[in-house]
Amino acid sequence: MPHDYDVCLSFAGEERPYVEQVAKLLSAQNIRVFYDGYEEAGLWGKDLYKHLDNIYRERARFCVIFASKAYREKVWTKHELASAQARALSANEEYVLPARFDDTEIPGLNPNIGYIDLRSHTPQQVAGLVKNKLGEVSSSGSAIVRPSPESQIDLPSLPRVRPPRISSARAIIVAILLLAIITGASFMLASRLGSPGQPPQVSVVNRTLADPDGHVISYTGALRIQVPSRSNGRVTVGFARWVENAVIVTDDSGRLYQSWGTAIAHNIDTPKALEPGKTFYISSWHKKVADKGDTLPWYPSVQQLQHTANGSRAIAYHDPLYGEPDAFIDVIASR
Repeated sequence: MPHDYDVCLSFAGEERPYVEQVAKLLSAQNIRVFYDGYEEAGLWGKDLYKHLDNIYRERARFCVIFASKAYREKVWTKHELASAQARALSANEEYVLPARFDDTEIPGLNPNIGYIDLRSHTPQQVAGLVKNKLGEVSSSGSAIVRPSPESQIDLPSLPRVRPPRISSARAIIVAILLLAIITGASFMLASRLGSPGQPPQVSVVNRTLADPDGHVISYTGALRIQVPSRSNGRVTVGFARWVENAVIVTDDSGRLYQSWGTAIAHNIDTPKALEPGKTFYISSWHKKVADKGDTLPWYPSVQQLQHTANGSRAIAYHDPLYGEPDAFIDVIASR
């Protein structure tokens, strides 16, 4: 499928000087790169949440993640990474290319994916690696990168092998047998490995729910998650960490199923499996910075729901008019 960009770059602002050099080097080689510094006019006035999701999920051939301590702490890098990972999961192909400034663990970034260490790579070397990765990509308006003559190896000519003649009837029988074998093997492999099924159905409802301290209120805009009977679901939560937040999952009976919070360091960004055939409710909460006292109350956050290609995403705000999100909540199908 043709893409608008050969590569998109995801990074924290602290790493801009390095990443900008990479972007300039790529552009100089006619490689189409999405770098926000080149898109100032295009981004002006757009709904950045939806627009950036489309960029990092659909419109590039590869996505380079410039991972660092600062990257882990940013709100928008979480959004970009989640979109890129959703693309990689649904497309089942190489897409995310990690590049590390340090050894910070990035929640949601598969540690088994090969990466490059930027402590020993210059921007010129990174640009060269991206160019090599693109290889023989040839889409409308994209660069065609050809190997140098020195890298080509002359292979000896091989003798032609004439296939034996097979009668039409025998050829049909052989084709049917091969098709049966391939179909059976594919079914066995799918049964063993499993595959993502139908994503959970997510809707917005009003529900009586308890806050993190156990106080029960009527929550307007809770997320109802209905998991299909033959599918597994998964919830992942990421926080902005600029105020104290919590996200709670309860089952249909109101019992606590899972909770995440900015004050609970061990489970931030940890995925939680949702059992098949069950219904769950998700609520988001925050504390107000202006409140004083040892026991600060929890307030319900506003959850705005968006359906995606492989599930749903909600973004929680303590004040939608302010525009700064509290949390990102992804609900998808899983193996």
